[in-house]
Amino acid sequence: MTQVSTQPENELQLNQKRAKKYFFAGIYLLIAGTLFPTLRAILIGYEGADSVFEYFISALPDLAIVLYTAGSFAIRKNLNGSNIFSFLKADKILLVAALYAVIVGSLLSLDFKFIIYGLRMSYIPILMYVAVRNLQEFLDESIYLKGLSVFMNWLVITSVIGLLLYFPFSALEQNLKTIVHASRSAYHIPRLNSIYHAPTLNGAYMSIAAAYFSIRFLHKLNLKTALALSIVLVSLLLSVSRGGILSYLIVLIGTIVLMRQWKSSLILIAIIAVSVIAGLWSVNLSPDKASWIFKSSAGTLKMEKDQTRVKLWDSTYSTLERHPFGLGLGKSGWIANRFVKESEEETAFSATDGWYLKTANEIGIPGLILFLVFFIYVGFLLLKDVHFSKPDLSFFVLILLAQVVLLNVVSNTLDYFVFNSFIWLSLGMAVSNGFSFKGKNRK
Repeated sequence: MTQVSTQPENELQLNQKRAKKYFFAGIYLLIAGTLFPTLRAILIGYEGADSVFEYFISALPDLAIVLYTAGSFAIRKNLNGSNIFSFLKADKILLVAALYAVIVGSLLSLDFKFIIYGLRMSYIPILMYVAVRNLQEFLDESIYLKGLSVFMNWLVITSVIGLLLYFPFSALEQNLKTIVHASRSAYHIPRLNSIYHAPTLNGAYMSIAAAYFSIRFLHKLNLKTALALSIVLVSLLLSVSRGGILSYLIVLIGTIVLMRQWKSSLILIAIIAVSVIAGLWSVNLSPDKASWIFKSSAGTLKMEKDQTRVKLWDSTYSTLERHPFGLGLGKSGWIANRFVKESEEETAFSATDGWYLKTANEIGIPGLILFLVFFIYVGFLLLKDVHFSKPDLSFFVLILLAQVVLLNVVSNTLDYFVFNSFIWLSLGMAVSNGFSFKGKNRK
């Protein structure tokens, strides 16, 4: 049932402006978060925190998300005079999944440090979904699309910065890596890290940015869009992120089929080809060596035993067989790898390359299923709501969700710093826009 506001028109417009400003504050919060790894290293170094001040600095992103979400409740009450939140089915599914993860994961872990790290890495970012849903009565698709555009344009800027550090200012990049204690990994070529100091995270960001600009270009041929796409594609290629590259190619094929803009698709393919050739030429990488990306990925998909990820998956799966209901928060993935890799306590410290196995080892198979039900449900609703003839919000988030689902097979993208906050914010936008009280109800 559509909710009708009883507020005077002028007051309603004023409230919409307030909600819009608060929403964009969240976008800028995420942008600031992409700069945090470097700022933290400059302020207190790369090692773990030892003092109250260092703990405070380390926790700033988490505190910012919590405060931003708390502020969204205050804003909503101020705007409509009510603190009552009307739950949609998607909200209820996510609430059950999150509560299960936090409560059951904490009881299984029984280790305060691991619980805190587990919450910070995987579950506090879900609050960005809550913050957006709080403001849904006063925001519309045009505002959401503008916010999405601002963040994607920022990714283009970080891509340009990364390419500058990679080529003409490589000495500066090396100095930054010394500050943050990051190594420059390589697969035939040094991998491009950009400002994230992690090539896999850079690849994940560039992958979703490439999909975003591809959809925009297919809808409307535009030189600026083509340039932005070329920049992020070169950055994606030089990150040598196999998951990011393959997930982009898969969703690109799907997007072309769904949009059916055949003339634009041919031009898009030409832009992609030129970008790839330019990227390979810039690092003097032969096509034979570049094909390793696809050969290695094929070997991983075939579960060949000599593939590194397959070895990690085998180890992780055997742990899951012994503990199908999980080991607890912080006892799986990068947290376990960092803190208890050498201990005698059983953990899934090998679960660093695949969010599904990592999550199942942490909160159990039931916990993983609950989150998958949420993703599938929202994906189904997006499919019902999407207009393939134009790049509306549902289309963008549907493609984004598809990429994250694919990326999570080989990477822990929903544990990546800031990246997961952006994903949850995007899902909150989609649910608010397509299935809210105003407009197209999908209850």
